[in-house]
Amino acid sequence: MTLNSTHRYTNTAVLGVERVEAPTVVTSDELDERLVDVYARTKMRGGILQSVVGIHERRRWADGQSFIDGAVAAGRAALALSVDRPQRVTASVVDRLGRRVAVIFDGTVSGSQTLVVDRNGLAAGAYVVRVEGETFAASRPLSIVR
Repeated sequence: MTLNSTHRYTNTAVLGVERVEAPTVVTSDELDERLVDVYARTKMRGGILQSVVGIHERRRWADGQSFIDGAVAAGRAALALSVDRPQRVTASVVDRLGRRVAVIFDGTVSGSQTLVVDRNGLAAGAYVVRVEGETFAASRPLSIVR
């Protein structure tokens, strides 16, 4: 028996929210190994992060990457749309006054579709990505920072 469950929905669309983790894993044990001399000089013991706080690993970006690269990748993934049946979908960028300032997709979606927001032509500020289909409507915040 597995602990997974199956859910079946109809007239459903998902506009996903994603995260991207930094690819390089550094374990607490690895850090303890690097700090053996420091622990000896300061009469501290290793393993405190794991035993007291429960931190077993942390992640960092590879050389040449930054958290901004991860944010961009997560933003791309967050605009992945999946529908349970083929339908006409319109995705728009709406400003704070409710005005449609860009249409990023207008067509039929069958299965999954990645929505791409071209920030060129959009001023810095807060927006909403509004996605409407025949059987659903969803929105996600969008910030443009220059």
